[in-house]
Amino acid sequence: MIIRDEERKKALLRAMADEYSLKILMSLIDKADSVINISRINDIPIATAYRRVSELQDAGLLVVERGILTEDGKRYDLYRSAVRSMQISFRSGQLEIDVTPNRNAVSKLESMWMSLSDKNDRAS
Repeated sequence: MIIRDEERKKALLRAMADEYSLKILMSLIDKADSVINISRINDIPIATAYRRVSELQDAGLLVVERGILTEDGKRYDLYRSAVRSMQISFRSGQLEIDVTPNRNAVSKLESMWMSLSDKNDRAS
Protein backbone atom coordinates (compact mmCIF):
# COMPACT_ATOMS: atom_id res chain seq x y z
CA MET A 1 0.00 0.00 0.00
CA ILE A 2 1.58 3.27 -1.14
CA ILE A 3 1.34 6.06 1.46
CA ARG A 4 0.25 9.28 -0.20
CA ASP A 5 -0.55 11.48 2.81
CA GLU A 6 2.46 13.71 3.56
CA GLU A 7 1.80 13.82 7.33
CA ARG A 8 1.66 10.03 7.47
CA LYS A 9 4.92 9.87 5.52
CA LYS A 10 6.56 12.17 8.07
CA ALA A 11 5.30 10.05 10.97
CA LEU A 12 6.65 6.89 9.35
CA LEU A 13 10.04 8.47 8.72
CA ARG A 14 10.24 9.78 12.31
CA ALA A 15 9.48 6.30 13.61
CA MET A 16 12.16 4.72 11.43
CA ALA A 17 14.73 7.33 12.47
CA ASP A 18 14.12 6.86 16.21
CA GLU A 19 16.03 3.99 17.83
CA TYR A 20 13.35 3.26 20.45
CA SER A 21 10.40 3.48 18.06
CA LEU A 22 12.14 1.15 15.65
CA LYS A 23 12.88 -1.37 18.43
CA ILE A 24 9.25 -1.24 19.55
CA LEU A 25 7.85 -1.78 16.06
CA MET A 26 10.22 -4.64 15.31
CA SER A 27 9.47 -6.41 18.59
CA LEU A 28 5.70 -6.25 17.96
CA ILE A 29 5.51 -7.64 14.41
CA ASP A 30 4.90 -11.26 15.37
CA LYS A 31 3.34 -10.94 18.83
CA ALA A 32 1.45 -8.45 20.93
CA ASP A 33 2.92 -7.24 24.21
CA SER A 34 2.43 -4.77 27.05
CA VAL A 35 4.38 -1.54 27.40
CA ILE A 36 6.06 -2.87 30.54
CA ASN A 37 7.38 -5.93 28.67
CA ILE A 38 8.33 -3.82 25.65
CA SER A 39 10.36 -1.59 27.96
CA ARG A 40 12.06 -4.50 29.69
CA ILE A 41 12.84 -6.58 26.59
CA ASN A 42 14.16 -3.64 24.56
CA ASP A 43 15.97 -1.88 27.44
CA ILE A 44 13.90 1.28 27.00
CA PRO A 45 13.12 3.54 29.99
CA ILE A 46 9.47 2.97 30.96
CA ALA A 47 8.39 6.62 30.51
CA THR A 48 10.01 6.68 27.08
CA ALA A 49 8.34 3.40 26.14
CA TYR A 50 4.89 4.75 27.07
CA ARG A 51 5.54 7.97 25.13
CA ARG A 52 6.80 6.16 22.01
CA VAL A 53 3.93 3.65 22.08
CA SER A 54 1.46 6.53 22.26
CA GLU A 55 3.17 8.31 19.35
CA LEU A 56 3.27 5.12 17.27
CA GLN A 57 -0.40 4.43 18.00
CA ASP A 58 -1.35 8.00 17.03
CA ALA A 59 0.56 7.54 13.77
CA GLY A 60 -1.38 4.32 13.05
CA LEU A 61 1.72 2.14 13.33
CA LEU A 62 0.60 0.28 16.47
CA VAL A 63 -2.80 -1.11 17.30
CA VAL A 64 -4.23 -2.45 20.52
CA GLU A 65 -4.73 -6.15 19.93
CA ARG A 66 -6.59 -6.64 23.19
CA GLY A 67 -7.01 -5.30 26.69
CA ILE A 68 -6.28 -7.31 29.82
CA LEU A 69 -8.02 -6.88 33.16
CA THR A 70 -5.95 -8.03 36.13
CA GLU A 71 -7.38 -9.69 39.24
CA ASP A 72 -6.99 -6.44 41.16
CA GLY A 73 -9.05 -4.55 38.55
CA LYS A 74 -6.23 -2.83 36.69
CA ARG A 75 -6.36 -2.72 32.90
CA TYR A 76 -3.51 -2.75 30.42
CA ASP A 77 -3.31 -3.14 26.67
CA LEU A 78 -1.33 -5.48 24.44
CA TYR A 79 0.03 -3.69 21.37
CA ARG A 80 0.90 -5.08 17.95
CA SER A 81 2.65 -3.53 14.96
CA ALA A 82 0.20 -2.58 12.21
CA VAL A 83 3.09 -2.72 9.72
CA ARG A 84 4.92 -5.88 8.64
CA SER A 85 7.41 -4.17 6.31
CA MET A 86 8.16 -0.83 4.75
CA GLN A 87 10.09 0.17 1.65
CA ILE A 88 11.23 3.76 1.21
CA SER A 89 12.44 5.04 -2.15
CA PHE A 90 12.76 8.13 -4.30
CA ARG A 91 10.90 8.07 -7.60
CA SER A 92 10.75 11.00 -9.99
CA GLY A 93 11.94 13.38 -7.28
CA GLN A 94 9.25 12.20 -4.87
CA LEU A 95 9.56 10.23 -1.65
CA GLU A 96 7.60 6.99 -1.95
CA ILE A 97 6.76 4.77 1.01
CA ASP A 98 5.27 1.35 0.36
CA VAL A 99 3.88 -0.31 3.48
CA THR A 100 2.89 -3.94 3.89
CA PRO A 101 0.22 -4.18 6.61
CA ASN A 102 0.69 -6.71 9.37
CA ARG A 103 -2.21 -8.99 8.45
CA ASN A 104 -2.06 -10.71 11.84
CA ALA A 105 -2.91 -7.44 13.59
CA VAL A 106 -5.32 -6.23 10.90
CA SER A 107 -7.23 -9.52 10.65
CA LYS A 108 -7.65 -9.72 14.44
CA LEU A 109 -9.05 -6.20 14.49
CA GLU A 110 -11.36 -6.95 11.57
CA SER A 111 -12.68 -10.11 13.24
CA MET A 112 -13.25 -8.26 16.52
CA TRP A 113 -15.07 -5.49 14.62
CA MET A 114 -17.20 -7.99 12.72
CA SER A 115 -18.14 -9.87 15.89
CA LEU A 116 -19.24 -6.59 17.49
CA SER A 117 -21.20 -5.71 14.36
CA ASP A 118 -22.90 -9.13 14.37
CA LYS A 119 -23.89 -8.72 18.03
CA ASN A 120 -25.37 -5.30 17.31
CA ASP A 121 -27.30 -6.66 14.30
CA ARG A 122 -28.79 -9.47 16.40
CA ALA A 123 -29.74 -7.08 19.19
CA SER A 124 -31.70 -4.85 16.81
